[in-house]
Amino acid sequence: MYAQVTRTATEANPGSMKLPREATIGPYSDSPAWNKGMKMPAGVPLLQELKDRLLEYQRHNTGSGTLKDPKVMWACPYGKVPDARGVDFVNPDDILRLNTEPGKMDTRGKAIATMAYELAKDLGFPFVLILGSSHAWKNEYDTQVHRSTGRLVPDHNHFTATFTDDPGWKRVGGHIYIEVDEWWIPTGLNNSRVITGIPRRAVDLHFTETTTQKTKRDLTNKAKLNNTLQRKY
Repeated sequence: MYAQVTRTATEANPGSMKLPREATIGPYSDSPAWNKGMKMPAGVPLLQELKDRLLEYQRHNTGSGTLKDPKVMWACPYGKVPDARGVDFVNPDDILRLNTEPGKMDTRGKAIATMAYELAKDLGFPFVLILGSSHAWKNEYDTQVHRSTGRLVPDHNHFTATFTDDPGWKRVGGHIYIEVDEWWIPTGLNNSRVITGIPRRAVDLHFTETTTQKTKRDLTNKAKLNNTLQRKY
């Protein structure tokens, strides 16, 4: 199932909000994609704001921080669908219902934690940080300047996570695209996601880089291209 928020309130069933199987959306990041078995990126240290959020929600953490028993660490409200104020495709009443139905936030949090735990074990990471619970929008990303535009755009339902070997560093991160029930509670990975006619992976992870690192990579790639063209012509 795909989920979407619309301006039309869905009084009886907030989970009936749909997103078409094809959507035109930008990338999570223009950093290189990371796949299972690839080397561990250098990553970047956690910002103080993120450290503070991890302390605030640490009561929800589970696991011991080993490859056999990864630690799931929360940096956002447990199981709460994030706020998305100020965008025309979100009806606040729909989000409110998803977060106030008795027991749904807790069930949603447990389902996300279980999925993140199993993914961390499979991918070989002892720690996974949950940065955003189940939601159906994303930050618009400008690949020219390597940063978010500050605007939110519709997306397939997912939660946001960082996988790492050190809880003080972000190594790889991205969106985990999920199938959800009517309350945006994960029921499995979304392996049938399509964007502009192209099948996309459910576990969409990327190297974590600073803007400076991305700009340096751009310059290196341009230099390599120029050298190739000079040799060719």
